[in-house]
Amino acid sequence: MDENKKTTETNSGTPFDDVFRTMVNDCKRLLLPVLNEMFHYSYEGDEEIEFLPTERYLHNLDDKSERRGSDSAFKVTGKDGYERNYIIECQSKPDNSMAVRILEYGIKFAIDNADKEKNKISIHIPNTGVFQLRSTKNTPDNIQVEIVAPQNNKLSYSVPVLKMRNYSLEEIFTKNLSFMLPFYMFNNYSTTIEQKMIRILPYCHI
Repeated sequence: MDENKKTTETNSGTPFDDVFRTMVNDCKRLLLPVLNEMFHYSYEGDEEIEFLPTERYLHNLDDKSERRGSDSAFKVTGKDGYERNYIIECQSKPDNSMAVRILEYGIKFAIDNADKEKNKISIHIPNTGVFQLRSTKNTPDNIQVEIVAPQNNKLSYSVPVLKMRNYSLEEIFTKNLSFMLPFYMFNNYSTTIEQKMIRILPYCHI
């Protein structure tokens, strides 16, 4: 086997990522109010949610294929039949790598789902957001992505950052953001992750 062709795997993850994925998969209906808050949409709560593959292979300069996985990827179909794709990343602490990761995931997702014609390819960047567990006053509300194409044509878009520190427990309930409850507990209570999930999961409505 050619060593340069071998695949390397990255096992990302913190316990917070694991809980985020559990909430996404086991409590998917709770995602819709979060999307409304993050993107200023108006889902009513009974839209169709379809999970999409999260793992994709990215090729680096050494000609090695690295399997990378986003924290979530899914499609929401509204009552009018309009579809939106989403990639939502969970981040426990701010770091400089998030902008690169969300661009990588978004572009690879778009290429894998591209509309291809004889001499044309059309890609659709998914709605992308960051769920920020811990942040500081310097953590931005948005991450700006800009792609400069030949002839200096530019594509720019903003990735919203939803920060837990901005939400009180009362506001979480008022806005129906039950998805945030375990993360609020992470920040405010010292019980174990398992105990937190045991308390939260009975309230999930799949």
